[in-house]
Amino acid sequence: MAKNTDLIFEKIIDTALECIFWKDCDRKYVGVNKAFLNYFGLDSEDDLIGKNDEEMGWLTDVDTFVSDEVKVLDGETVYMRHAILIIKGEKRDIMISKAPIYDNDKIAGLAGSLVDVTEEKRKEREIEELRKNLEKSLRNEKKEKRRTDELIARLRLEMKNPLSAIYSISYMDRYATDPDKLSFDMRRVHAASNYLMTLSQELIDIRSIENDNLILEEKECAFEMIIDGIETVIRPLAEEKGLKFLVSRDYDRKKRLVCDPGRVQQIAINLLMNSIRFTDEGKITFDVKAEDTETDGKSLKVFFRVKDDGCGIGESFIPKIYDEFSQEKRNPNKYGKGTGLGLTVVKRLVELLNGNIEVDSEEDMGTTFRVEFEL
Repeated sequence: MAKNTDLIFEKIIDTALECIFWKDCDRKYVGVNKAFLNYFGLDSEDDLIGKNDEEMGWLTDVDTFVSDEVKVLDGETVYMRHAILIIKGEKRDIMISKAPIYDNDKIAGLAGSLVDVTEEKRKEREIEELRKNLEKSLRNEKKEKRRTDELIARLRLEMKNPLSAIYSISYMDRYATDPDKLSFDMRRVHAASNYLMTLSQELIDIRSIENDNLILEEKECAFEMIIDGIETVIRPLAEEKGLKFLVSRDYDRKKRLVCDPGRVQQIAINLLMNSIRFTDEGKITFDVKAEDTETDGKSLKVFFRVKDDGCGIGESFIPKIYDEFSQEKRNPNKYGKGTGLGLTVVKRLVELLNGNIEVDSEEDMGTTFRVEFEL
């Protein structure tokens, strides 16, 4: 009867779908079932009897695996512990259970079983990744909504005064006949309108860059013409305020490029307009340098430096200068009212051209911006 029981037990083990194994107290294999041999791609038990898992080379975390088996040999039971094994050259997720084998109340080894859960783990990881992506999308959506709400609130505030001024002046001057008063009031209307136009354009630029909707209108042009255009805009504005405007050019005057000249000019003009606004006397220097890149010679490395003798920027404000609508507290009657978007646009245009921008400034000592990018 005992012999028949052993045969029945052996038959059950060999026909089991789970991989079943048993080891001695040295953690060396004593026997395995057919499912185990098939799963690990072994021809017979002779390939692993008397060996441990380290010798078989399929462990990815030896320390944890050995530690578990030492605990089992001390009398503990390990149930459905996750592990990653290298099976037939491929990493597979398994769940493994182990329990001690007793002989007359003395531990004589351990027995265990394992099941492959690679597909289940893959699905779990996909579901977890999907959950994280959904949470991230939700956070971004909430963040964007807060940002949009803040932007709308700020726009209302920014637009209120110039719109009120235009409305009030135009209403009061409906029947005005004094040419001097009309001329003065029209200048005020023009200034308010110009502010609103600048605000709207810079806001459009920022949103276009953020949403990847900004299209660079690339065309072939002479680099010299780009710099000439910048000087043509800035020189009369600087001289009108009594400032010296010095331009230094260090590049091949015959160099031609394929780029968006308007955006390149916008970077320099925004910086130079800022310098004019915050400089009462002295000079503004615009240094331009360009050289072929060392990699292929087909691109031009461009360097702009804008230096002024203006009022400078407070040290505490420098980290905020590129933030939207960020403006240092200055006397608006003396320095005028800006949009707080000019430097934001500059920074994002520079980044769009794979460049960077740096600033050095000290209050009452002037400001220097350095920009570099490739065309």
